[in-house]
Amino acid sequence: MMLPAGHDPIPPPPRQETDPSTKARAWARENDAAVVQRRAWIAQHGVPLAAWQVLELD
Repeated sequence: MMLPAGHDPIPPPPRQETDPSTKARAWARENDAAVVQRRAWIAQHGVPLAAWQVLELD
């Protein structure tokens, strides 16, 4: 199919890795980054919902 001048074709989606160990390593990196971000947020803002979470001993 010919596209008008100045138009690039849509690139194919990125190839997904199917190797389970590759997926596990990628997930671990993402999870580690998320944990670091969450800890930084808590250090700056405090524990989420701490003002509303109360242990009541009846």
